[in-house]
Amino acid sequence: GSVDADPGPDERRLASAGDVDVFLAAYERDGRVRWARAIGGAGRDVGHAVRVSADGVWAAGLVTGEVELARGVPASRVAAGGGTDAWVARFADDGTLAWGRSVGGAGNDQVRPGGLALDAAGHVYVGGDFAGTADVEPGAGTTALVSAGQSD
Repeated sequence: GSVDADPGPDERRLASAGDVDVFLAAYERDGRVRWARAIGGAGRDVGHAVRVSADGVWAAGLVTGEVELARGVPASRVAAGGGTDAWVARFADDGTLAWGRSVGGAGNDQVRPGGLALDAAGHVYVGGDFAGTADVEPGAGTTALVSAGQSD
């Protein structure tokens, strides 16, 4: 459906693009909305982790099907390779998508709740689970992990 990201008298309504979608919002100290974003596509999309750094806001979770990490920006489109895939993205302090990727394979892959950490050097660490074979290299290369069982 939709969610009102503004807890005050004004509305900042974000609409779902399908089943369950993700919302990400930043607020001022007094509760005013700085920015709010909807992330999702026609399938079930979930946000499981958020962290803040000097570089902006990091978020991660799982996607089903094709998703725009920044609504209306086709270049921000990521897609699940089958089942669900993990996604990770960085948003600038003003809410603009800096970059985002999906990782995974034909099985169900996801970032687990709390599975996102940052270090003092600005590196991001992501943890979750995968089934079968998953490519965890979000770029053009391949770093394949092979599950030793049903899911690792």
